[in-house]
Amino acid sequence: MSGLSPSSGSTNGGDTITINGTNLADTKAVTFGRNPAHFGVIDSNTVTAITPPSPAGPADMTVTTPGGTATDPGAFTYQAPPGG
Repeated sequence: MSGLSPSSGSTNGGDTITINGTNLADTKAVTFGRNPAHFGVIDSNTVTAITPPSPAGPADMTVTTPGGTATDPGAFTYQAPPGG
């Protein structure tokens, strides 16, 4: 993986994240912390994922493909929504 954008979002989840890298065409799973995310493969270099709900703070993002698993420690930061 070479990065994700945006790198922060709501503790409520539901944020669309773009993940960039190589050999992503056969992505099998995306997780934020230990929580699985719904995702879609755009092409071999791009995957989009919808963040699941999580407590505030940094979360590791993990992408699993047939070639292995890559984890980006603390790549995504969950933030409490305003007033919440």
